[in-house]
Amino acid sequence: MADLSGQGLKRVILLSDGQANEGVTDASEIAAQCAAWAAKGVTTSTYGLGNSFNEELMVAMARAGGGNHYYGDTADDLMEPFQQELELLGNLCLRDLRLTASVPDGFAVEMVNQLPKTDAGWRLPDLAWGAEAWAVLRVTVPTGALPSAGQLCTVLRVAVVGQSLEGDAVSLERVGLSLPVMTSAAFDNLADDELVTRRLVELAAAEALMGMRQAAAASDWARVDALLEAASRQFAGNEWVAAVLEAMRSIAAGRERERAMKEMMYSSSKLRSRLAAKDESVAFRLAEASSVPAYLRRKPAQGKGDV
Repeated sequence: MADLSGQGLKRVILLSDGQANEGVTDASEIAAQCAAWAAKGVTTSTYGLGNSFNEELMVAMARAGGGNHYYGDTADDLMEPFQQELELLGNLCLRDLRLTASVPDGFAVEMVNQLPKTDAGWRLPDLAWGAEAWAVLRVTVPTGALPSAGQLCTVLRVAVVGQSLEGDAVSLERVGLSLPVMTSAAFDNLADDELVTRRLVELAAAEALMGMRQAAAASDWARVDALLEAASRQFAGNEWVAAVLEAMRSIAAGRERERAMKEMMYSSSKLRSRLAAKDESVAFRLAEASSVPAYLRRKPAQGKGDV
């Protein structure tokens, strides 16, 4: 158990095979217990080793427990994830971050990242110095609710609350998003926002990896290969995603069902929910592993250590 701040906040670091075979064995009940402890200031991060642990339970415990989830193909591969967690704990500035979103009547809002849900919204990753936590929200606006072209339409308001390491409540300024109503022709001429586009590509790749995982679970390797080929073409413009898919191709070539399923799940989760460096470059280079904190590295394969 790691002490986060000297103020009574704790994080359980659990290395386990995730095989619940004594006492409470129901995965949802175990995850609920982790959530209850997180509400008391005791969060949970999990580590799996090899190909035999239950990754679904280990991921569920960490997500519910407000921590992180890692795995290593070998014991040596776990050294970097332990370093990552310890560096993160040493650089935390805000914890228990919760995002809420409200939209006008008739509008709908969806969390694209699949972040853990809370009573009123979603939980963001704990925030460290030099990093940013992010989320992608999709707002559906009914045509009949739009004002005339040229007028502004308020579509979304978001708020983020959390705690300092000393346990003090922190509330970030509530932000609203109002957009001008455009004609179809004007909308088609809008330039894409590079960062938003990059995040959407990462989320689409995460979804593709889970499709591969479903095929691997059925040992349908022809389907896995076909999905990998399609994803490689679709995401060739994103260097990090391309590196992830290349690593996944190497793993899938070994036809090791359990190993492939784990890498697909953990890589998909990393693409969906991670801290990013504020000045993260569009370009991805393996050399960045030695130039950024461990908790901000973009690894090609989650089960392999970089150090």
